[in-house]
Amino acid sequence: MLDTHDPALAGRARWARRLGGAPLWAHALALAGVLLVVGQLLGPGTYSADEGAAIIEARSLAEGEGWIVEHPLPDADPTGARYPLELSEWGERGTAPYAKHPLYPVLLAVADRVGGVRAMVALSALGTAAAAMVAAALGRRLRAGIEQPTLWVVGLASPLLFGSTWVIAHNLGAAAVGAALVAALRAGERADPRWSLVAAGLLGVALALRTEAVVVAGALVLVALVQALRGRGGAWAWTAGAAVAAVLVTRWAEGRAHSAILGESRPAPRSPSAAGDGSLVGDRWAGFVQTWLRPGGGTGAALLLAALALFGFVTWKVARGEHERVLVRRFAVVAAALVVVRALLLPADAVPGLLVAFPLLWVGIALAPRGLVTDRSGRNVAVGLAGVSGVAALGILATQYRAGGTAEWGGRYFAVLLPLVTPLAVAGLAERAARIDARSRRVLGGSLLAATAALSLLAMREVRGGRERSERAVDAIEQAVAGLPVPVILATEGAVPRTAWRTFPEQRWLLVDPADPAVVPDLLAAGVDRFVVVSRDVEGALAQLGGLRRVPGAPKLGGIAVVEAIP
Repeated sequence: MLDTHDPALAGRARWARRLGGAPLWAHALALAGVLLVVGQLLGPGTYSADEGAAIIEARSLAEGEGWIVEHPLPDADPTGARYPLELSEWGERGTAPYAKHPLYPVLLAVADRVGGVRAMVALSALGTAAAAMVAAALGRRLRAGIEQPTLWVVGLASPLLFGSTWVIAHNLGAAAVGAALVAALRAGERADPRWSLVAAGLLGVALALRTEAVVVAGALVLVALVQALRGRGGAWAWTAGAAVAAVLVTRWAEGRAHSAILGESRPAPRSPSAAGDGSLVGDRWAGFVQTWLRPGGGTGAALLLAALALFGFVTWKVARGEHERVLVRRFAVVAAALVVVRALLLPADAVPGLLVAFPLLWVGIALAPRGLVTDRSGRNVAVGLAGVSGVAALGILATQYRAGGTAEWGGRYFAVLLPLVTPLAVAGLAERAARIDARSRRVLGGSLLAATAALSLLAMREVRGGRERSERAVDAIEQAVAGLPVPVILATEGAVPRTAWRTFPEQRWLLVDPADPAVVPDLLAAGVDRFVVVSRDVEGALAQLGGLRRVPGAPKLGGIAVVEAIP
């Protein structure tokens, strides 16, 4: 029995009440502080090649060199097909590595002037805190008292935690999408078209940051029209029209920006291979498996799948009211233990599947009882959140690449929806917890919390490992080119030059096809006879390129060869 006269216990209880009673903005500031510290403690480097492209573009802007990043070795590339930065935007004025959504590089350039790449990462951390704050505001309108747990779940337990550590605009886009939904719901409740205009402005910001926000805008239009037809108020019709206007205006503004940056657009001389097998159903299914279900690789994947199966069984039993059964409790503890073992004892690895990386989401939604929200206002919020996020999720599944977002944690293209769906999950967990006994609540809730914390730790381990791998690769390449008359590097994979953003301005990169017989002759014609080849299969690349030999005494590094042309 709890000793209520114990001064230590009483003191802890008072601190808990004070923390719980702190205003939401104070929790948001605390979360922002935690995220900023975590991002800076993970070490230098980047996790995704997309980050490298954004950083290269932002640094060019910050240094006053403009949007165009010139070809580093045009004399050895007559057609421009070997331009090193894959997925760049091409135009008559040149090439821009990251100009599809110009707003984000502009924000990064400002951050770079303030604090370099660390400030760029901090921008993502602040985006996560803002998205969590918006989700908390939505959660408060669903069920009183869940706003603070919602904020911390979004910030530290969802895939947005992973996104807070990298230089990609997902988290800022998620915050803008969530804020747009807050404004749209207020427009519907207050029958005030001015809030519809606010929603359109915020949606425009999201559209200017992330392409998937177009799907969210379409979902909002559909839900708003349905609400208007149901007689929920004319402001919903205003919201639908304002959302359409936001898409049109943003696309027009970005088109004008592209023309100012690049002039007339041109197709890239060399495009990556199509991300699909030509089968519509096959590509959609592969994308779904990749971004929703894939648990990573190796033994760790097996442990996570086993844990998910156990959590699925426990969720089914709890939903049937069988939470007091000893077997159900034990299975929950075993499931949590499997996740903890995977997170702490096995090598880190990416978990691309959203349902695997964020089990609290589907457990909370599955456990939400009927009558979760009883008042009319709360029901409208629940319908709006579920409708927009559900339609948008289907739209993203229908339009994403077969491989999803490649380097990702928890389906990164769905990150913009997390501030909308997480409040529904937290509300479902809170309502279910209120209906079960205290012992079951402690065991089941503690197991889910332990598994969630372990996955968050695994995410941070993976970020740190990815950053360290990229830094080691860049250092090895820098060592390999040291002493060469011209620091020329041939890469056979598109991600490599973008990953080397730190040394890119001082080096001369080319992205080559080893089967192209003109590569070496073009280099010789440009006066380059010694260079570095970087490839996953460097021996195979050297054999295909032909007419090369290794430089005697050059460093021997995995995947990297210092070579010279045979006279």
